[in-house]
Amino acid sequence: MTSDIKTKAAAPTAAAEPAKRAQKRKPSAKKRAERQGLVDIGAILNEPLEILKNGKVGKMPALEVAIRKQVKKALKDKSLASVMAVINLAIENDLVASRPTPAKGGVFVIPKFVSDEDQHRIFSEMEDRSMTFIFNILRPYYEQQQD
Repeated sequence: MTSDIKTKAAAPTAAAEPAKRAQKRKPSAKKRAERQGLVDIGAILNEPLEILKNGKVGKMPALEVAIRKQVKKALKDKSLASVMAVINLAIENDLVASRPTPAKGGVFVIPKFVSDEDQHRIFSEMEDRSMTFIFNILRPYYEQQQD
């Protein structure tokens, strides 16, 4: 009697499948830049530096140190280039607020006691009808009313 079951010895011996290699992770952009000899300025500017302040060791961001050096040079040497560098740094890092937009619309109630001549000046077809122009016309009326 023969059996159809194959024994381990009778089984064909095939080479074992190659083990899967662990995939290598890509190095970070910072590491790749370092290997190529490039410098990450953002990382340098965000890295805190140790400084002496009033005789004590403290930490300060490199950007602040750079700004302080530029300001010192701008004030001490009266260097226009340093002043412009400080202003540009402030603008780039959102340290400067933009001017508020002037009011160009809305409802403005003119009091009844304003003379016809001044009303014609306010509502004439002029280019410059800014709020300051109107306030300059109305200011004497309001000052009279307060007295």
